[in-house]
Amino acid sequence: MSTFQRAGRAGRGTDPSLVALVASEDQLDQYVIKHPRELFEGTPERAVADPANPHLLRLHAHAAAIERPLRTVDERYFGPSFPDIVSALTEDGELTRRQTADGLEWRRTASGRTVNPYERELRTITDRTVVLRVRGGQSGELGELPLNAALRDVHPGAIYHHQGQSYEVQSLDLDRDVAWLAPTESDHQTRVQFDESMTIEEDIATKPLATRDDVTVTLRT
Repeated sequence: MSTFQRAGRAGRGTDPSLVALVASEDQLDQYVIKHPRELFEGTPERAVADPANPHLLRLHAHAAAIERPLRTVDERYFGPSFPDIVSALTEDGELTRRQTADGLEWRRTASGRTVNPYERELRTITDRTVVLRVRGGQSGELGELPLNAALRDVHPGAIYHHQGQSYEVQSLDLDRDVAWLAPTESDHQTRVQFDESMTIEEDIATKPLATRDDVTVTLRT
């Protein structure tokens, strides 16, 4: 569905348009290239959400508490492990428990972490995390990141920003899953750079574009 939505943006108005899908090495892209009918003739996939997914439940519950206080009746949405989840979040300082006229409720604490959008990726769900530790700082531990996010953001030499403070990553120990950082006054940022190249191996076919006789389209692999 996302592919057709993006393609539709090029077809707005009355001018002719051409949409090209450049496949990456991703398994889904490769499957679509080899089975184009599945894309053009198939029906959109059904989206299925499981709020009680054990890998995502903690993050879901924390995100829900940001929108509104959690209550015991919310167990019907999150499943039987919900009480253990809110208890763990409370012990970690992410939620605070209160007794109200409507019963028990759990609210996000002022010091609770902001939900990180890449803390759980659906393609690479994993329980492995990397702890961020600080040398020479008042707080010995900043928090933790999922392994895939740590490989991207806390590699040696990277600048990591946390609550207005900048840190330089000194080392990343994947044997112990610990990244060591040191406070820095540096005002620059680091970003992972991706470099890709393409090689044309063979021309499969060429044909004129339907709207103009002097324009050809070449299909290559």
